[in-house]
Amino acid sequence: MMTIELLYGFNMKHLALLLPFFLAGCFDTHRSTDSLCSANPQLCANLNNDDGQCRLPRTELIWQRYEVSKAATDDNLFKELEMTIEYETCLALAAGIEPTDLKERKAARTDALIYAGDRIEALTEQLRTSQEPEILYFLWTNGDDRAGQRFLAMEGTAALDTPSMQLALASYYSSRSIEKTLNIVERGLELTVGESNFEPELVLTMATLQHQMSQPQQAYVWAKVGQAYELPVANSARLKIIYPMDDASYQQLDATAEKILQDLQNGRYRRQNYVFP
Repeated sequence: MMTIELLYGFNMKHLALLLPFFLAGCFDTHRSTDSLCSANPQLCANLNNDDGQCRLPRTELIWQRYEVSKAATDDNLFKELEMTIEYETCLALAAGIEPTDLKERKAARTDALIYAGDRIEALTEQLRTSQEPEILYFLWTNGDDRAGQRFLAMEGTAALDTPSMQLALASYYSSRSIEKTLNIVERGLELTVGESNFEPELVLTMATLQHQMSQPQQAYVWAKVGQAYELPVANSARLKIIYPMDDASYQQLDATAEKILQDLQNGRYRRQNYVFP
């Protein structure tokens, strides 16, 4: 407590007094979703309000719509699109659940489901001209080949220098060039700064590629890294059947896997730093 007071110049009692003001600022004067809907009814229109089904995705969508109303950037619109898709998925399941009290509630779910589908189409069209790589990739994977061409044109630029975008790029080349795909995955891992931008699928892809390239030591190591992240890889006993080696090799490779794991967690992964027997 003394350390906190000396570092920040006030004690925890002062912090407790200030906390409500911080929270009020975070919620932009609206302390609840009901308050937000009362002040901005258009944000909550066409949803299955007053219904226990899909409460969480509905609430998140309402607050994201509020963000869009303040700044209709491509990023905010894309977040709304993602949340609307999640909401629609939930509604599709909930629409078949017979409410125990009011039939009108089931009708509201169906109406909300139809509206969500229409909104997804509208947002998708609105984002057609975006230059954001994540949005272009989404459009591409949903049938827009022109967006795919624009995405691929960004290859080698800073626009794709994130683990998630390298993973997206790797998915394109995976059926075209295993060597290029491997280099892209390596680049994605090197761009990892820690848990904040880590893409587990890169580890799984690396293990798969090394196996396909008949590199048993590397495949074993990446499968061990995958185990640490609880990815769907073979267990240790099965790995030793798939990749038979002497005990000394296993010990060395286990140590390499541990080093890679620590480097990924600390944002220090570099492909040249690891030696295989």
